[in-house]
Amino acid sequence: MSGQTTVAVAGRRQLLGRRVLGAGICVVIQQVVGSAIRLGGNLLLTRLLPPEAFGVIAIVYAVSTGLALLSDLGINQNVLVSRRGDDPVFLQTAWTMQVVRSLCIGLACATCGAAVYASTWLGLFEPGTVYSDARLPFILCAFALTTFAAGFESIKIRQAQRQLHLVRLTLLELGSQAVGLIGTIVLAYSFRSVWALVAGAAISGLVKIVGSHVLLPGVKARFRWDRECVRNLIQFGRWIMASSALWFFIQSGDKLLLGGIVDARTVGYYAIATILLGVVQTLFLALVSSVMLPSLSQVSREDQQRLRRAFLRFQLQSDLFLFSTAGFLFVAGPSIAGLLYNQHYASVGSILSALSFGLIGLRYMVVEQYCIMQSQARVLAGWNALRAATMVLALPTGYALFGFNGALGAVILTQFITWPLAIRFKIRHGLQDYRSELVGIPMLVLGCALGQAYNWFFGLIFGIPH
Repeated sequence: MSGQTTVAVAGRRQLLGRRVLGAGICVVIQQVVGSAIRLGGNLLLTRLLPPEAFGVIAIVYAVSTGLALLSDLGINQNVLVSRRGDDPVFLQTAWTMQVVRSLCIGLACATCGAAVYASTWLGLFEPGTVYSDARLPFILCAFALTTFAAGFESIKIRQAQRQLHLVRLTLLELGSQAVGLIGTIVLAYSFRSVWALVAGAAISGLVKIVGSHVLLPGVKARFRWDRECVRNLIQFGRWIMASSALWFFIQSGDKLLLGGIVDARTVGYYAIATILLGVVQTLFLALVSSVMLPSLSQVSREDQQRLRRAFLRFQLQSDLFLFSTAGFLFVAGPSIAGLLYNQHYASVGSILSALSFGLIGLRYMVVEQYCIMQSQARVLAGWNALRAATMVLALPTGYALFGFNGALGAVILTQFITWPLAIRFKIRHGLQDYRSELVGIPMLVLGCALGQAYNWFFGLIFGIPH
C-alpha cells in the first residue's frame, strides 16, 4: 500500500512539474510576444504622436490603476489559492463581486475627471504641468467606461491560471493586444490625437472580455451572491485591499507626483522609459503571479515538506533573471533607446539606465507570494506601507534637492526599502539560504558585460554612440 502511495505521490509531482513547465513557457511566450507588440506599437506611435500625449495618458493609466488597486479585494489571488477555487458557487459569487467593484472604479474614475476639470477651472494647478492639460479631465471620464467594462471579464481566466492551463489564455491575451494596437495605430494615423490611445485600450478590452467568455473552458458567468462565499472573499481580501491600496502609491505614485512638479514632456520621457523597463517587469511579475503563486499553493496543499525547496528554487531563478537583466539595461539602456527612438526622445535612455537598478529590488517578490499563499497578507500590507511612505516623502524631497535625478533616486530607493524586513521574514520561516544571497553579484557583472558587448556590436553596425 505504501508503495502505491509513493508511486501516486511521484506521479503527482511529475504531473505538477510538467504543468509548471508548460505554464512557464506560455507565460514567457505571452510576455515576449506581447512586449514585442507593445514595443513595436510604441515605436510607431512615437512617430505619430508627440511626447506630451504619452505624458497625459500616463497620468490616466496611473489614476485608473490606482483606483483598481485601492479597491482590490484579492479576488484573483483567492481563486488561485482557495480550496474552494473550483466550486461554481464560489466562482460565480467572486465574478459578481468583480462586476460590482468595476462599477465603483468606473464611477470613481469619472469623479476624478470632474475634480480635475473643476481644479483646472479654479486655477489650482501650476500652468505647464500635466494636470493643467485641458484634455486630461475628458480622457479620464471616457476611460471610466473602459474600467467599468473590464469587470465583465470571465472568471474562467482565474480558473485557467489556477489549473496552470494557459495556452488558450495566452492566445486570448495576445489577440486582444494585437487587435487593440491595430485600432490605435489606424486612429493615430488618421487623427494624430491622444484619443487614439484611449480608443485602442477600449478595443483591446472589449476583445478580451468577449473572448474570455467564448474561448475559455470553465464555469459560466452568472450573477450569484452566496453569503458564506462573500464572507470568505472579504476576510481573505481585507489585507490584500490594504496592501494593494499602498501598492498604488508605489506603482503609480511616481507618475502622479511627477505630473505635479514637471512638464508633460518630461513625464512623457519617463513614461516611455518605464514602458521599456516594463517589458522586463511585466514578464517577471507574470511569472510570479501566474506560475510561482499557483505552484507554491499546490505544493503547500499536497506536500508541505517540499515547500521550502520549491521556494528556494523559485528565488534562485528570480535572482538569475533580475540581476543579469539589471546589469544589461544599466549599461545598454542609452544605446537601446538610441536604436529605437529618434533624437526627440534622447532623454529616455539615461532614465532607463537609472531605473534598471530597481529590477534588483524586485527579488523578494517571491517572498511576497509566499505571504499571500500562507494567508499573511497583513505582513505584505506593512511592507507596502513602508514603500508608499518612502515614495511620497522621498520623491518630492529628492526633486527639491537634486532635481529630476533626485526624483529617480527616490523611485529606486522605494524598491529596496523593505529588504531588511523580507530577510527577517525568511529567517523566521526557515526560508533563508545565505549562499543563494550571493548569486546575484556575478550575474550583475555578467549582465554589465553583456550590455557592453551590445553597445560595441550595435555601435559598430549602426554607429550608435556608446
